[in-house]
Amino acid sequence: MQLLRRALGCILLLAMEQLVTAQPAANRGYDDQVMAALTARPGGLTAEAAASRARNNNPSLQARQLDVALSKANLHQVLMGYLPQIVPAAVVTRTSSNDFAFGSGVTVGAINSGPLSVGTCPGGVGDCVLDAGGQPVAAVASDVAPTPRNNYKLELNVAVPISDYVLGLSAARNAAKNDIAARQHSADAETRRIELEAKVAYYQWVRVIAQVAVAERALASNKARLRDARRGFRGGALAAVDVKQIQSLVASANVAVQQAKSFELLARQNLAIMMGESSADYQLGENIFADLEPLSRYGSLADLIAHGQKHRSEIRSLIATSSAAKAAHKGAGTQLWPRIDGVANVTHANPNQLFFPLEDAWNTSWYVGVSVSWSLDRFFQARAQRAIIDTSRRIADTHRQVLERGIAMEVSAAWNAWQRAATSLEESRAALAAAEAVYDQRVALFRGGEATTSEIIEAEVQWHNATMLLVNARIDSRIARARLLSATAWPTENKQ
Repeated sequence: MQLLRRALGCILLLAMEQLVTAQPAANRGYDDQVMAALTARPGGLTAEAAASRARNNNPSLQARQLDVALSKANLHQVLMGYLPQIVPAAVVTRTSSNDFAFGSGVTVGAINSGPLSVGTCPGGVGDCVLDAGGQPVAAVASDVAPTPRNNYKLELNVAVPISDYVLGLSAARNAAKNDIAARQHSADAETRRIELEAKVAYYQWVRVIAQVAVAERALASNKARLRDARRGFRGGALAAVDVKQIQSLVASANVAVQQAKSFELLARQNLAIMMGESSADYQLGENIFADLEPLSRYGSLADLIAHGQKHRSEIRSLIATSSAAKAAHKGAGTQLWPRIDGVANVTHANPNQLFFPLEDAWNTSWYVGVSVSWSLDRFFQARAQRAIIDTSRRIADTHRQVLERGIAMEVSAAWNAWQRAATSLEESRAALAAAEAVYDQRVALFRGGEATTSEIIEAEVQWHNATMLLVNARIDSRIARARLLSATAWPTENKQ
């Protein structure tokens, strides 16, 4: 009986030695398998490419760009409102009969002004009433003067808003230009948001790819161990409970693979939706194992916060909005003062009302002048409008202060996340090396009969976890970097 137990023990030892002898080779290829899954393919998708596609196909950004176009059209409309008012007109009318009658009797008239006298008529015959120049005074019958019933008029009126040019044009133009700038900065902020979301979605997709590779490797390892365990059970080297334990591990690993593949498909589809594409058949094109530049390259935390508070598009948009309100406040003040307009008119009419007597003939008349007007209701409306505009400016300034604090917190969070990821990267490298050493030690102990199968399994799981920890640290570093550069509005040319 004792000899049988020794024989079975030898068989068990030989079987397990074969198992663990194969496992180191498989596990030595574990990192290679994850690396293969995360290897960049030529023409594959990168984070920058994903951000570019999301930017070009995002309806939200297109709406912001239309806002900019609308603001530019508004500037054109504002400037058109300051053009001189030139109104040509052509009028044809027919009036009722309205002849002028100068009363009964006759009209006496003299050629020369001065006292009248009585003298010899011209020609020496008889006496006549003479004017101061010796010319006879004549009496003319008072006839009815006819008025033309058909009236024709060509008229050109010109009004030049002189006071608006002096007081309002510059303010109105500045307000409209600052509104354009505010909307453009808002569109730039939307662009950064879209790009950041696409990059984060890309790196989350890469993370799930790694999880699929880890899950598939664990499943293959557990299946190989199950086959060896069944052979050991048939040879009497292992108990049925050991086989069932490994069967449970295989089942759990299979579920993990299916879940990881489902998550990978979901992450890939979400990325495709962000990029506005119907197809989600992508290959990895970015080498996430390449080392990033050091965080210190971008300066201190205080420098990055100051850079973000100065260059973020949201800040610039609020500054432009405040400037637009200041210009609008100044422009509204022009309504408090009298309005001065230059006016001119040219009339070519038949008959022209400025010519007497009215006759069926074309005559031209003109006038130029200056009009000064002031309206009480416009005065009070301008004061109310200025109060509203001033309040809007103060709101924009307050929002800017709030945003500056939010940027400081956002930059600090991204800074700390990058530091944590860098620390985690170093620790995960050490953890992976330690997990490999522990596994090798457990194998050696098992060969000497001092380690169990459970300890081998535990060492392998730790190895798997350490590898995933390293992958996560690299991905977290890239996400933190993307968030930091976006939060600080770091120039594109400085991105790598």
